Amino acid sequence: MKLNFRRSAFKFLKYLAGQIVGRYRPVIVAITGSVGKTTAKDMVGYLLKDDHNVRITPKSANAEVGVPATIVGWQPPTIKKGGHSAFTNEGIFKLIIKALRLAFGPRFKNYPDYLILELGAGKPGDIKYFMSFLKPDIAMITNIGAAHLEYFGSVDGVLEEKSLIFTYLKLYGVAIYRQDGEAARKLKKKARDHKSLTFGFNKEADLWANEIESGRNLRFRLHYQGKSWPVKLNLIGRHMIELSLAAMATVLSLPLKSGEKALALPKLIKKISEFSPSDARMQIFKNKNTNIEIINDAYNANPESVFAGLVTLGEVASESQRKVAILGDMLELGKEEEQLHRQMGEVAANIVDLLITVGPLSRVLAQSAQNKNLRLQVMSFENVEDLLPRLNSLLEKKDLVLVKASRGMQLDKIVEALKLR
Repeated sequence: MKLNFRRSAFKFLKYLAGQIVGRYRPVIVAITGSVGKTTAKDMVGYLLKDDHNVRITPKSANAEVGVPATIVGWQPPTIKKGGHSAFTNEGIFKLIIKALRLAFGPRFKNYPDYLILELGAGKPGDIKYFMSFLKPDIAMITNIGAAHLEYFGSVDGVLEEKSLIFTYLKLYGVAIYRQDGEAARKLKKKARDHKSLTFGFNKEADLWANEIESGRNLRFRLHYQGKSWPVKLNLIGRHMIELSLAAMATVLSLPLKSGEKALALPKLIKKISEFSPSDARMQIFKNKNTNIEIINDAYNANPESVFAGLVTLGEVASESQRKVAILGDMLELGKEEEQLHRQMGEVAANIVDLLITVGPLSRVLAQSAQNKNLRLQVMSFENVEDLLPRLNSLLEKKDLVLVKASRGMQLDKIVEALKLR
């Protein structure tokens, strides 16, 4: 009975969300991709918030309930992880009452002009579900990679699902995507009926970057329409450059409301230089008691993001710092899970000084790293609880520690322990 109530309530909520966007007609930016959705969404919101009435997906509430809830205007702590369990029956009831008022009551004067929505597509049919109640003005795909292969079967399956978002764009909508190899050619075909704006590290992209300096602060030269500008980001990880390009491309593509002026690229460059990432996404901080620095990227993981994290660890570390990676299992990778963990082990072997793994799949990663580099120090643990009592004895002062795993591995507990050490 309770389950039937919740299913019916969620279905009704989706219907009401569609009525709300139809009534208020906000500009809708829909963001999906295998990596970087939340950071890209936060960047777009940050670029717009001072000049426009904007609402962005709170945290990562990007699932079948979180997206319509964002349209209604629900905020954390009710939305915690984007899933059904984040909503009590009382919370659902209040949400529906608010949605009914927005959809059919007196017109709300301050409804956002812009909705920046993060869409999590973890299985076939997810994009079609979202598009059943919203049609984007702009659709961004951050990248296509080996995520949720348990459900998609292959990277081609991931691309096929996520690229559907371009086919649901409004008539004058804009497709934003990464200009990179075969995937870009397939995405261009999906977006053929719409204007496209691309980003990347090569000259074929509309917005592209070169002269890259990585490390504690990213620097690069941005090129657009025959002009170029120097850019500095208060971020680590060169993949953040592509996300910043995607965010700026999105803002440049926005349809303007009556009386609005377009945000000039130099202003966007200044604003993006002040952006800071949200929790557990390439955050770097220091424990002043131990001088240990932590790169907290523990929110989630797939092969692309783990690779990016390891490369960043190598780029950020000073000569005096020992490079430590605490890596947990990458989940939902299907039949390729062991092979993909082996590949990440080979990457780690060429970068880290100490590798600590958590979980059964990460033992495969650890063994692969050890085989690649026989001198590498490797420690493996079955779960977080086994590692926590040993953590202090394994780390040294001035270590630089990357923490990275799928959410289900709970490596956020490791981050909290390192903060308190």
